[in-house]
Amino acid sequence: MMRATVAILLALAATSGFSSDDDGDPAKLLVRMSEAVRQTTYAGTVVYQSDTRMESLRVIHEYRDGSVRERLVSLTGDAREIYRNNEEVICVLPQQRMVTIDQRAHQAASLLPSLRRDNIGSLNDRYDFQHLGDERIAGRLSVGVLVSPRDDMRYGYEYWLDRETHLPLRVVVLDAEQQRIEQMMFTDVAYADRFDDALFQRDADTEGFRIVRHADESPRLRVPARWSVDQVPPGFRKISHSVRKGADDRVPVEHFLFTDGLATISVYGANSADGSLKDVGAAHSRMGALNVVSRVIDGHQVTVVGEVPARTVEWVADRLRLASVEAHAEAATEPALPAASAEGASEEQEMLEAQDD
Repeated sequence: MMRATVAILLALAATSGFSSDDDGDPAKLLVRMSEAVRQTTYAGTVVYQSDTRMESLRVIHEYRDGSVRERLVSLTGDAREIYRNNEEVICVLPQQRMVTIDQRAHQAASLLPSLRRDNIGSLNDRYDFQHLGDERIAGRLSVGVLVSPRDDMRYGYEYWLDRETHLPLRVVVLDAEQQRIEQMMFTDVAYADRFDDALFQRDADTEGFRIVRHADESPRLRVPARWSVDQVPPGFRKISHSVRKGADDRVPVEHFLFTDGLATISVYGANSADGSLKDVGAAHSRMGALNVVSRVIDGHQVTVVGEVPARTVEWVADRLRLASVEAHAEAATEPALPAASAEGASEEQEMLEAQDD
């Protein structure tokens, strides 16, 4: 009798298909995933695996009255606590006796992936979508979506979404050979309408800790751009550009952000009048899916960072150009941008932030 029952259950699971209209379209599933990432209230344990590194985290996420608050606590390795309240992110590092505070830094602190609804359509030009069937994850029935790139300039992804809530319970990043680069997976998850405020209180006593406020919101400098990219990788587009003060307040730093709607690439270039650094060749590094290349161009440091294959960040680095000092000085005499252009830059940043949310 037990064997017959198991056989029936397996048959039902194999033939269950996709009951709702959204389940019939993998792209629509990803839209619902993005909404669930922000608007679902949940708590659980997450295991992150990358190369030979593995760590586990406890996460509590609450969405209430249009606001988000979140708490992450490391369960392995060095003790860390991360608190997010909408656009403010606080990281407590007990070993270093330090607290970092970032404003509008939720892109870096976001644990789960999210896509803009209006980006889904454009992804069809660069990715293929495929159902992977059902699988149990963290005790929940999940539906899988495979996102495969149509070239070698970007990674592939597996998203396993809770069938009921569409929260991503497992996310896998794949290389060109379909080998796993990194993975995030819930081992347990529970849903609620709200959590007690006490669950968002700090465990660590931070009295006497050094407070570091990151300069993510340093004012944009009204200076002309010197860096440019001759050609971005196919399918990518620029969505943000700014010039801000560097860490030492002396050398301005230009930042470009490019995306194909799913993957992102950042470019950081020094914007000083005289470059004196020696070119000692490119430095490459990788951590999980994140690739970094740093080099010196015309005496100035430039760094390209992206959750894309190494060849893609190298593509961008090879096509970076620095305007001459004379051209820079000539551009500096041009009139300031009209207010409409400044508003346009603000809209680009809002679009980026909406993608993160």
